[in-house]
Amino acid sequence: IFLLNRITLKAFKVLPGLAELHDHSMSGPPEETDAIVEVKKPPCPELLSAVDAKGLADSNVYSVPEAILLRWLNFHYWRGNKDRYPPRTVVRFDTDLEDSVVLALVIQSHVPECQALQQMRYPCTSIEHYEENAVRIIAALQEIGLVHPIQPTDIISSPQAKDMLLFVMFLYMNLPHYVPKTVIVFSTM
Repeated sequence: IFLLNRITLKAFKVLPGLAELHDHSMSGPPEETDAIVEVKKPPCPELLSAVDAKGLADSNVYSVPEAILLRWLNFHYWRGNKDRYPPRTVVRFDTDLEDSVVLALVIQSHVPECQALQQMRYPCTSIEHYEENAVRIIAALQEIGLVHPIQPTDIISSPQAKDMLLFVMFLYMNLPHYVPKTVIVFSTM
C-alpha cells in the first residue's frame, strides 16, 4: 500500500504511453517526410480530462492515487477500444474489471502486438466466457514477461477490490516500460 504514494498527478502526466495514439509506429524506420511534416495538434479531450487535477480529491471513497489509477484505466480503455466494445467508465476496481475487457485493452494499449488478447469474448454471457477472458489476461502477462500472483478466479468470481487495486497498480507500474521511447535505425551495407 506504500506504493500508492508513488502515484501522483505529476508522475501520471509524464507517464509513457499517455498519448492519444500509440507513441511510435514500430513498422519501420521513420521516414524523412515524417520529420518534415510535423504538425502540433492539441491533445484530445479524453487525454485532457485524464490529466486534469479537478475532481481527484473529491471522492469520499477513493484516495487521489486510486482516482488516478481509475483515470488511467479509463483513458487506455478509450484509446484501445476503437468501437469494438460499448463505451464505459470504470468507477470500481471489482465489478467493472471482472469481464477482463478493460484489462485487456490496457495491456494492448501498451503492447499492441500481444497475441494472447486478440480474441477476447464479449459480451460475457456465461461464467465460462469470464474465465476464458481471465485466462487470456494471465497468458498475456506471461507472453510479455510480467509475473504477478493472480489467478483467473481472482478476477472473475466476486473479485476483491483491494486485490484488483494491487493488480492494476502492478500494471500501472510495469506496462509503461513496454512503450518504446525511440526508434533505433541499424544501417546495413
